[in-house]
Amino acid sequence: MNNRHIYFLLFTAALLYMTIPYLFEKYLFFNELLSLAGFCILVANRFKIGSDTISKIILALILLGLFHAVVSIFRMDTIYYYLRNSVILYSMFTYFIGYYGYKHFFPTIKKIQNSFRFYYTIFLLKPAENLWFDRFSISTSLPLLFSRHRGFYTVLLLSFFTTIHALDYKSATSFVAALFVIFAYLTPSYNFFRQVVILGFIVFTVFFCVFLSEFFINTYK
Repeated sequence: MNNRHIYFLLFTAALLYMTIPYLFEKYLFFNELLSLAGFCILVANRFKIGSDTISKIILALILLGLFHAVVSIFRMDTIYYYLRNSVILYSMFTYFIGYYGYKHFFPTIKKIQNSFRFYYTIFLLKPAENLWFDRFSISTSLPLLFSRHRGFYTVLLLSFFTTIHALDYKSATSFVAALFVIFAYLTPSYNFFRQVVILGFIVFTVFFCVFLSEFFINTYK
């Protein structure tokens, strides 16, 4: 198998994991397999990564996770919970699948796009249990429904499908995502977007601090 076939399998596995995480994670351990594949790819490339900001942040997070993993050995309750919490660390190695195989990503998507559309349409029209269709992570795959970006028309369709998805699967997160996509597209400038996000964060923080005492009171009633 050459690199093209290997990355085709890895990206397809990642999409399956995003679409049906309960099945492919709980029973087939796709998260661990993809993490191991990312680490092996990193080793095969002799740990050579770029100097871009994202790679630096990923490297810093991995080093921080390794430090925390070493320190936690002396404070862990059981080895089971220690390994369960280490998923945060080893999952970051999946980043290197996309980093080294980026040029194979879009050819892979073109080959499996129609299959994804068919699968998504079925379970959008007929809601299913989480075993076959996840109501949260599938929202990250919705752009795969479109072959090309056609401006605001594509944004509206994406928001429409996300809203239908939110109603079918009772997912408030998907509905908020639909509103956010429209807002981000209509934002006149980055400065305006940043100001709105900062203002929203401040409002939420003040609201949370003001009503924090009420939360505790209701807890002990």
